[in-house]
Amino acid sequence: MKFSTKTSSRRKARKAHFTAPSSLRRRLMSSPLSKELREKYNVRSMPIRKDDEVRVVRGSNKGTLGKVVTCYRKKWVIHIERSVREKRNGMTVPLPFHPSKVEITKLKLDKDRKKILERRDKKAALEKDKGREHLHHHPVHIEGVESGRHQGTERVLVHRETHEASAVKLAVESNFLDGDRPNLVTVRGNVISVYNLVRHAEDPSHRCHLEHAVSFPLEGIPDDVASVQLRPNTRALLILTFREAKIAVVQYDPRRHDLETISLHTFEDEQTKIGGWNVEVPLTIRIDPCKRCAALVVWGCKLVIISLETTFTENSNEFIQAFRSRIIDLEAFPRPFGRVDDMTFLHDYHLPCLAILHQPRQVWTGHMATTKDTAKVTALNIDPDDFSQPPIVWQHDSLPSDAFRILALPSPIDGAVVLCTNIIMYMTQSLLRTLAVNGYYRCSTNLAIQEQTSSPSDLDQAKYVILTPYKVLLILINGDICLLKLMSSEISVDSMRLEKIATSVISSAACNLGSHHIFLGSRNSLLLEWSEVTQGNKETCDISGEDAASQVEKIQFESHHETNSGVKHQIHSKDGHTHPVDPFEADTTTYFERVDDMIDVYGENDSEQTMTQFTTVRLQGRDAIPTVSPIQSVAVGTSFRELDAHSTDQSQYELVACIGNEKNGAIAHLSSTFSPEILLTEDQLSSCKDCWAVFSKRSSHHTHVVFSKPKATLVFRVSGDFEELRDPPVSAFAFAFESRRELIIHITAKHIHLLDGSSEPVADERMPKGIRIISASVRDPYIAVILNDFSCKIFMAKSVHGGYIIESLADIPSKELSAITFASFNHFDTATHTPRTVTLQFKDYNSSMSSISLYADHSGIFEIYNQPRNQIFDNQKEKEHGVEFHHDQTFSQSNGTDKLSNQKSPLNATMNEDCTHDSRDNTLTKKRQPLGTLSTAAIDDDDDLYSADDIENTLQNVQSVPTENGIDGHSSRHSVLETGSSTIKGQTREEEIVCEITEPTFWLFACNTNCILTIYKVPTMEKVFCCPVFANLPLYAWDSASSKGIDAIGVEGEVFQKRAKVETLSTNEAETISDDTEDEQDRLQQLEMDIVEMYAFGFGLGQRPHLLIRNAAQHIVMYEIFSSAFKTHEKYQGRLKIQLKKIRHEPTCIGERVAQRGNQTPTAFRPFEDISGCDGVFVCSQRPLWIMCSHHSKVVRFHRMTSEGAVQCFSELRHANHPNCFLYFTGQGTMRMASTKPAHLYSTSIIHRRTNLKASACFVDFEPSSGVYVLVVREKLPCYRLPKIGPDMEEEPFVDMTMAPDEPPPHAFKYSLRLFSCENWELVPNAPFEFPEGFHVSAFKVINLMSEQNVSGRKPCVAVGLSSVLGERNFERGKVELFDVLDVVPEPGKPTTRNKLKRFLSSDENGALTAINSIEGYVIGALGRRDGVKIFVWRVEENETLQPIAFLEGLVYTASLKVAQNYVLMSDYAGRVQLARLIKDESLKRLKLSKGSTSQVLLLVGRDALPADVYAADFMVWGGDLHIVYFDKFSNVVILSFDGDDPKTRGGRVLKRHSVYNIGLQRTLSILRLKNIVSKGQADLHSHFISYYSLEGSAGYITPVPEDIYRRLMLLQMRITPHLQYRAGLKPSTFRKYRSSLVVPIPEETRTINGDVFLRFFLLDLDSQKEVARQIGTTTKQLRDDFLYIEDSVAWF
Repeated sequence: MKFSTKTSSRRKARKAHFTAPSSLRRRLMSSPLSKELREKYNVRSMPIRKDDEVRVVRGSNKGTLGKVVTCYRKKWVIHIERSVREKRNGMTVPLPFHPSKVEITKLKLDKDRKKILERRDKKAALEKDKGREHLHHHPVHIEGVESGRHQGTERVLVHRETHEASAVKLAVESNFLDGDRPNLVTVRGNVISVYNLVRHAEDPSHRCHLEHAVSFPLEGIPDDVASVQLRPNTRALLILTFREAKIAVVQYDPRRHDLETISLHTFEDEQTKIGGWNVEVPLTIRIDPCKRCAALVVWGCKLVIISLETTFTENSNEFIQAFRSRIIDLEAFPRPFGRVDDMTFLHDYHLPCLAILHQPRQVWTGHMATTKDTAKVTALNIDPDDFSQPPIVWQHDSLPSDAFRILALPSPIDGAVVLCTNIIMYMTQSLLRTLAVNGYYRCSTNLAIQEQTSSPSDLDQAKYVILTPYKVLLILINGDICLLKLMSSEISVDSMRLEKIATSVISSAACNLGSHHIFLGSRNSLLLEWSEVTQGNKETCDISGEDAASQVEKIQFESHHETNSGVKHQIHSKDGHTHPVDPFEADTTTYFERVDDMIDVYGENDSEQTMTQFTTVRLQGRDAIPTVSPIQSVAVGTSFRELDAHSTDQSQYELVACIGNEKNGAIAHLSSTFSPEILLTEDQLSSCKDCWAVFSKRSSHHTHVVFSKPKATLVFRVSGDFEELRDPPVSAFAFAFESRRELIIHITAKHIHLLDGSSEPVADERMPKGIRIISASVRDPYIAVILNDFSCKIFMAKSVHGGYIIESLADIPSKELSAITFASFNHFDTATHTPRTVTLQFKDYNSSMSSISLYADHSGIFEIYNQPRNQIFDNQKEKEHGVEFHHDQTFSQSNGTDKLSNQKSPLNATMNEDCTHDSRDNTLTKKRQPLGTLSTAAIDDDDDLYSADDIENTLQNVQSVPTENGIDGHSSRHSVLETGSSTIKGQTREEEIVCEITEPTFWLFACNTNCILTIYKVPTMEKVFCCPVFANLPLYAWDSASSKGIDAIGVEGEVFQKRAKVETLSTNEAETISDDTEDEQDRLQQLEMDIVEMYAFGFGLGQRPHLLIRNAAQHIVMYEIFSSAFKTHEKYQGRLKIQLKKIRHEPTCIGERVAQRGNQTPTAFRPFEDISGCDGVFVCSQRPLWIMCSHHSKVVRFHRMTSEGAVQCFSELRHANHPNCFLYFTGQGTMRMASTKPAHLYSTSIIHRRTNLKASACFVDFEPSSGVYVLVVREKLPCYRLPKIGPDMEEEPFVDMTMAPDEPPPHAFKYSLRLFSCENWELVPNAPFEFPEGFHVSAFKVINLMSEQNVSGRKPCVAVGLSSVLGERNFERGKVELFDVLDVVPEPGKPTTRNKLKRFLSSDENGALTAINSIEGYVIGALGRRDGVKIFVWRVEENETLQPIAFLEGLVYTASLKVAQNYVLMSDYAGRVQLARLIKDESLKRLKLSKGSTSQVLLLVGRDALPADVYAADFMVWGGDLHIVYFDKFSNVVILSFDGDDPKTRGGRVLKRHSVYNIGLQRTLSILRLKNIVSKGQADLHSHFISYYSLEGSAGYITPVPEDIYRRLMLLQMRITPHLQYRAGLKPSTFRKYRSSLVVPIPEETRTINGDVFLRFFLLDLDSQKEVARQIGTTTKQLRDDFLYIEDSVAWF
């Protein structure tokens, strides 16, 4: 009898379940697979095991991702990594999850599991496909490349913007940093930059220039910016507007050196949107002249009023600012306003009066043929406290329809000026004056014209600047600058005059700066100085920004290296003459001294003779800000320079781009990394450990070079070539030096020598017995050394009775920096979201000194708190009368103030190879004053940080009532030499900061083994700054004033520091961390907390003090030193008024091989004073880094040098024959003498060299066979002929135009094809090919055609697509022209003339050519025709004609055609992307698609499901599979893939959206697809990355990364993003969100991570980094390696 084992008994079933053996429990503990895995393996569930990756789908922890760490079969649960809970005693236990509550997202595959999947997959496939044929669809694959699809990796990407936008979009004058002095605030993309107006005290002409002060990146791009100063002597506020009706009010916070958000206003709710429409017009904000309110229009018809009034409360003695907002519906008026074009607040009204320029009627292009004068100006009386509908004060109807701008004039003239394209109108409530600027007003308006100008102009899109109430400057779209003068009597304006006074850059923004300066913001911004002169001849000077930028580069790179030689430099003007220039004045202002010599006369002399003497305005250029924008086209070419054996494969390529537009057009060589010009290579010095260059007496160039070997020192004389000295003065010792000194200080382990070039030292200081020098730092005339007993001694070089001595000043005992024993504080842990009480206990290791750095301050930032008023006044009097410190002791200052001339100081600082060196001394400085006075609540955060009890005492002492000296009783201490002033309405206004020669102050930075940062004043050695928690490398470092008895430490928003050997105590008990239980992260943090090298350096001629740090982990950290706010508590007496802020820069690692090349830790920071007009620090590391700062603009830039690999040592070399020269040793021990590339500009974010074309460069590509670049150049010329519309088009294509004298002619474009040589970076003469009139070049590409003459079977040629613009009846006309670049005999003395263009094919086509390329040796192009777009494939016949062989239907306007093998990607401006494939005859026969004699066919493979305005598109390769990436109108980056297995793709006919991302509202037209660089020891993933370049001048990349890096990045981004600082209230995730004009929401597949999350992570302090890394299951070292892996894979140029 057979018995069944099944039972329905609940008791027996439960018993069988809970007593089941482990083998059965394995199967019962199964989890379902994710959707992707089910589709891939055709399996529904699998028994779960350790190392499977799962996602929780139910329960309170839904959405949790992680790896299975334990399968606890005894309790039927699993444990997931990082899913833990904390018990009351502080221990953590894992959370249990039942297998049914999770789904498996990634399987841990082994051979047994693979067999299970195969077995179960076969069974399912047989049941599904039984009796029918199964058709498989495969992804698009690149032949010859191994596919990575079946490697179990997910396709993920990382995006990072490597270079910020450089084009100035907005500019405004604002007292932003200081309430007493105006600053220039510019908006470049998503970056707000602030500039100071600076002039040199010794410049007799008092010329000013711009110096960069600070920049703030935002998570959004402002539409408009306005400045308002609510109270005198206080910092101004910035009001920023953003898309989707967002408004933010921000101000500068001097306590944090950052932006502080004051108020936020959003109008995105549905109630506000009712009745409005979503328009693309930027949100423009206007401020009431009396600072009572601000206004802007959102959603097209909603007027937003923001109140700006402040009230003073006597009870709390403070100002209260309430930014109340209200909404006025403009459509609710009896007569709706319609479209609002512009608005402004009028002057001298009791209540704010807003004049609105609007179009009540709907207008369209061409409406003037039926209707005219539809514009209207309406003035509303706005009461900020009245929420009712505002009354209408006055109106003006029937104004010209082309009115676009209205501006209010100040008192005493008042009123408003309305700008139209052809007319200027002045209006008040009862007056209307008109002035016609050209003769086209006759057909544009019926308004009565009272006056007309003699020189016709076009005011369309003009910018304006109000100089005086009677003079307005108009900047036209073509670059002309016109002056509008209003002639008025005592009652009203009688007449208006408009005259051209100059021509300049094409401006996108314009504003006043001070009382006599104007800033024109554009892609090449200018600072102009204006002055009123008596009107004489009407002349117009050319102050084009491109000339300015080119002269800036020429001066910076050709004159700085001759600063000390006394040689006069030359500047070339347009007339061909040269002008000598003093080297001291060789900067930007020198060029603008010669601007007056370049005058273009527009008209004849003014023949009007009247009794009244009129005045006009004279403009003079003072400064230029060079930029790299717009980038319209890029190409990769081969460099002409010779490559070294150790150079990388990417060193032979260079990137060339078309930048600028019209008169600013240029061709530029772009470089993201620093690439030196190699002059000399020597391999025989491979054992050298260090190198230095030394001056001799009375020499302006380095005369000797010293190489340090392990057992010897080599000295070479530099005189053209290197000549070795047989008997050097220091034969057995290596030494370092300080350049530009008369004496050399040589430091060994036992001695400090002063040398003058002879064999014997002139002074000697010997260390006591048993004492050795282990580290040193030098600042003329002081020397600081660390001894082997870990004490620090200070020496000073002096001259006594014609001799020299080294005097010991003071020493710091080894236990002077004693650590705080216990310090308890409460803080909020941002990593765990819990408040904690932490006690720091520092183990005392004798507090030995670990690193020091002397610093000579020239900026004036290093000031002491709370000096008595009389002492401050006495110090200022001493400085004004030339009283200097230590005049009798310091040689370099014995003759008074040291100027930038040929005078030299007495010291060259040198030391032994076992000692670190540190040298720098600048003489040019800029006197700075505190950044303004404190407002009501502006109490310094140091009180909040270090003592809660002291805050109450401070509040009692602070007086917030305004006094005659300013807010809080602080007077402005500005001397005549410190500020420039101008009188405006009887008030004195300080405008510019004055640079002057001042005496430096000396300071000693010291750090002990407990990493307590201390600053001493030299030579008194008074402790003035102490930060005991510096070991944790916090974001901000404050002075704790520990010697004054500060108790607690606390700051909101930061996880606080702990040193190694630190005990973290909870409220109830403490757990001691022992060395035996330290994990890898703790060991790494121990190394990162040990500071082994410090270097304090003043960038920008000493004006930007920074502190560079290297820790034991060989990581580089950089701090900016800035002046903090005033302290009012007595405990800060005698303390420094500075704070330190960590700088955001790429992680830099020295590398173990470079760091351990000697017995002692080598010096990583090598300063340089003048290389290509910049000073800075070179970081010797595995990945060398240049930290450069321009002498002129004071912008600190970071440039990597990837062409040479590791660099061991570096030294600046001022060679007589080679300017901008330097020495360095590579990792292989090769010595190189190199220099910067000529004419390259290093002060911008992208290193570049430009060649001005004075025309627009539209396209560029590289012709490989001849090695030249081919350009398409467009020139804008006046047009006097029009195309004739009619059947006889071919016989008479143009007719002459009959125009009146007052009608300016229209402009036409003329295209030409030119060659550009990368050998000398000039256009090839006598090689241009001009295209016929009436044709535009709409497509261009260097293609490869079939050729039996070439070994490769392909012949490169230039393909040009032309489109006719002869009229709408002749729309279907186009041409395809092919050119060869021939090698010819060059002309005598012109080697670049060896190439010429020859046209060998010209084919007329029935349609405009919009895109062209080559595929499989054929020509493929897109034709725009009346019946739609057609994609044709042509074969070039032997008779040089085109024969079509295949075609395909297009969409609307095909902008580009990208080809990969036989696949072609078609992107459409107004459609979507499509993927097609060219199939040959063999494939057609196999697919049964062959028809007759047809041998090829172009088949549509797939297309994007959603429409998009595609700007740029290309292929992307991941692991051998082909994907598609495109950029659209809204700056979205969309990644598409072809997947026929997914049912949503309809068998592959619809391209699958893999990922969507937004790069930040930057228009991208140029992209490059490059292969990822494979580092040594890593597997080749066969992947490509996309490098993009935008019209705003920004650049970035999108690259695929391995899945493990992506997962760490994703978790890191999820962990950090919620805790980031939201400047202006902008959310980072919203900034990167997909944008579309479609109303229907689009499902987003975000598989792209923002790479900037790395930089944000490394800004955290070390404890926060460790905690975040622990939560995501990794270490900080792994995250740093991930970042370097990504950066190395894309380091091409």
